[in-house]
Amino acid sequence: MSVPPQPSSATPSKARPTTDGGAKFGAVPIAAFATMAVVTIAGIVTYVLTKTATVVATCGGDPMAPNQVCDSVKNGVTVGTDTYAEVLAAAHRANQVGQWTGVALVVIGVAFAVMTFLKWRQDIATKAQVTDELGAPISSHSRTTSSSFFGIIFGAGFIALAGYFLLTGMTKDSWGYYLGTAAFGLLGLLFLYLAVPKNGQLLQTFDGGVRVIANDKQHTWAWTDVNYVITPAKGAANHGIGGPGLKQLPITGLQGANELQALVQRKSVEAKFRPAVDAVNRGETVAFGPLGVSREGISHGRKLLPWSEYGGIALHQGNVGVIRTPKGRFAGLSLGVVPNYALFVHLVDAVSKSQPQRPTA
Repeated sequence: MSVPPQPSSATPSKARPTTDGGAKFGAVPIAAFATMAVVTIAGIVTYVLTKTATVVATCGGDPMAPNQVCDSVKNGVTVGTDTYAEVLAAAHRANQVGQWTGVALVVIGVAFAVMTFLKWRQDIATKAQVTDELGAPISSHSRTTSSSFFGIIFGAGFIALAGYFLLTGMTKDSWGYYLGTAAFGLLGLLFLYLAVPKNGQLLQTFDGGVRVIANDKQHTWAWTDVNYVITPAKGAANHGIGGPGLKQLPITGLQGANELQALVQRKSVEAKFRPAVDAVNRGETVAFGPLGVSREGISHGRKLLPWSEYGGIALHQGNVGVIRTPKGRFAGLSLGVVPNYALFVHLVDAVSKSQPQRPTA
């Protein structure tokens, strides 16, 4: 059986890869720890200042006497009058809000410092898994991850607002403030959750296979075990790699993703092409999701397209079309359900060209 030439891309260099600028496993997250320290110190200072402050009733910045009232003036018009007791109660509430804000900042700073430390320890453990049994990597690609300073600031701010609404609601006994407490509390927790530093992902390619570190677990696959999946998206396509123990790892957002996509497709085709041709020669069907390639033709479920009627493969807007001649399309399905599409195209081309030529008119 004749086979098409192997992909003609130049063999990549075997030199160790340069730093790709992505997540550094085992690196001390100095920026994250510094941020947590600032938040914690700010909370301590806020709490101490408000806790030790003498609460007094003031009107326009001047201390009030117990028998005085304070007029609220807007645009030269008196819009309200508060007694000494009311102004003093409001000052106490503001002081309590300040104290609770300080406590909240301390709790947030310490909690996220602990989370950052645990993630750092996980990264060190993950880095320890990276050994040299596969030799020097061809390329190294990682996904940058870090703590979000703005996420922490916004999260802490919303939590502080939630505390203010809670204290105000308890003082005024109004359900509206409790609703504000729930809303701002949820927003604060969301921002803080998004700000938690998460482990990066690392994908290294070698002559013999791939090493993937994701979710603190290491997976090492030979190229024959690698599945490459392209999932159509609006105006683009998402590329992913999978294998035993890991269904799919998105690689679109990894450092050097374009070079990685070409490299993985080429290496996987080189490793799988000859075994696939041999399987067809033995009378087996090589599966590509719902499609299959055999000596008889291309199958889609229970349907079979004989090679004598095969008219080509068309790829349009994320859909794979297998053309029947002269009757039109035999099958059409999303590219996302056809793993190893590049290998599918190579194998179909090889098997179709090995068939006896149809006589020309």
